Amino acid sequence: MTAETLIGLDRSVETLRGLPSGLATIVKKEFIDTLRSKKFLIIIILFVAIWAFSSASVSIAGSMVPGVLPTRFFARLGLSLSGSMGLIVPILGIALGYAAISGEREVGSLKLLLARPIHREDVITGKLLAAIAAAGVAMFSSTLIAVGGGIWLQGVTPALDEVARLLTFTFLSMIFFAAYYAICLFFSTLFTKTSRSLLAAIFIWALFTFIIPIAASLIAVITIGMPPIRPGQPGMTEELQEYSRKVAEMSGSIQRFSVNTHYSTVANAVLVGQSEIGFQPGTSREITIAEALTTHWTGLVVLVAFTVIFFVASYLAFTRREEK
Repeated sequence: MTAETLIGLDRSVETLRGLPSGLATIVKKEFIDTLRSKKFLIIIILFVAIWAFSSASVSIAGSMVPGVLPTRFFARLGLSLSGSMGLIVPILGIALGYAAISGEREVGSLKLLLARPIHREDVITGKLLAAIAAAGVAMFSSTLIAVGGGIWLQGVTPALDEVARLLTFTFLSMIFFAAYYAICLFFSTLFTKTSRSLLAAIFIWALFTFIIPIAASLIAVITIGMPPIRPGQPGMTEELQEYSRKVAEMSGSIQRFSVNTHYSTVANAVLVGQSEIGFQPGTSREITIAEALTTHWTGLVVLVAFTVIFFVASYLAFTRREEK
């Protein structure tokens, strides 16, 4: 937050009467500063590029089958995007959150900010709300651009169900972003140096994205043993199917310690719109958005819980710390 922003804070506090002025002022200034920053422009371009790449990949995949255009084009588009968003959204949360408090502490603007008639809890809450709002603008605007581009370039009109699934997926991505931003906000509050906050945030991201999934697979294989593959026995035998099911169950149970797993599980259920019956191929059935969310409600709870827990931790650490 620059010196001009601090001057604007004083003016906004005087004009925003009848409102919780501290919180409203922080949200307003942080949101506007984010929208005006080059970082936000890069974020918009990145999201649009991801949507464009996913749209092209879905179109190419459909054109490989002569005379067949993929049905549920936009749902398939969102599904192809799900993996990319699982990587990009955490990076977005880190980029906006790792220096939220420590960055201002380093340049000395935090002490000047707290000298004004603004409560400490308003600073933490305002930064979180402004970041979620800015991320929402980036995600929903890129979604609308992608849908408009798909209609224009592909000549495909999205069904109402597809639009609803894409919007729900975007909202889930916002919750996912909030979880990572809250984690980074906690580290930014806890550490004095932004470098330490950034390193801690990157470690958590690597832990949830790479370390836990790899460790889960290794633990499952070591615990259950090597696959029962016999020479000269082609195909997927029942014994091998049972082995794969056990490995997947154990690995999935361990990966539940990662917030990324819960996000991808809920997002894929919403976008695919199908639920498998058992482990047999061809036994899936159509499910609504409500059914997908209620079936995987634990994933939603975990995403919200991460956000709330680390926000409360940030709040306690910031309000009890004496800034020098």
